[in-house]
Amino acid sequence: TLERGPAPARWRTWTVGALLTAAALVGIMVTLRSAHVASTPIALAARTYTTKVGQRDSVQLADGSRVLLGPDSRLTVPADYGTTYRAVDLRGDGYFDVRHDAAKPFAVRVGSALVEDIGTTFTVESDAGDSTSVAVVAGSVRLRSGNSLPNAGVVLAAGDRGSIDAAGNAVAERQSVRDDDVAWTKGRLVFRDASLARVAGEIHRWYGVTLHIADSTLLNRTVTTEFSGESVDEVLKILGLTLGARVDRQGDSAIVRTTHGSNSPR
Repeated sequence: TLERGPAPARWRTWTVGALLTAAALVGIMVTLRSAHVASTPIALAARTYTTKVGQRDSVQLADGSRVLLGPDSRLTVPADYGTTYRAVDLRGDGYFDVRHDAAKPFAVRVGSALVEDIGTTFTVESDAGDSTSVAVVAGSVRLRSGNSLPNAGVVLAAGDRGSIDAAGNAVAERQSVRDDDVAWTKGRLVFRDASLARVAGEIHRWYGVTLHIADSTLLNRTVTTEFSGESVDEVLKILGLTLGARVDRQGDSAIVRTTHGSNSPR
């Protein structure tokens, strides 16, 4: 009868060695997997800045450029801002003080319009259904449709005002910028021959009241007036007098109706 004796020493040595080798392989696999996970790029998200009705706020971008947002406005800065190009999206009003960098052009997309910096301080005002307007305080910009050729549109220098409509038609008013064009940055609303659509947009942005125009003939009228700290009821009263209309407010809505037999609007 054969008796089982203890395993030979070399067998025990091989077994231990195999276990150590297996453990080392597992360690290497874990290390490689960890390295793979660590090397996977983390997707950066765009940053969005918003203001509430009647609120203004200042935003400093990574390159040192500054933006003052008007009430009820939104600025979106993409995750790759400043990599090769500097482009932001604006809805509403913004005052831009741009740090010029010829190697990394700066642009503002506003709906279908594109405002391209050529070393500038400028304001942008926009409303749905109306044109986008730009007033250049210093430097110059190109204003064009976002789907047009790079040399399209108009170039606006310091003191120029420009506008572009929904169809992409851009026009320039040379040396027409006044202090009124940046009055909103100091809390004043100034309208000069402004369309009722633009006035309605600004009143909603600053006071949270939506205007409903009951008489379509009012849409052809323009408004020249200014507001500085008045209550919403005072603003609506002044607007009614300016238009020769009656404005009836109910909460966050106001209906604008023609007042028959009233004096001609100024």
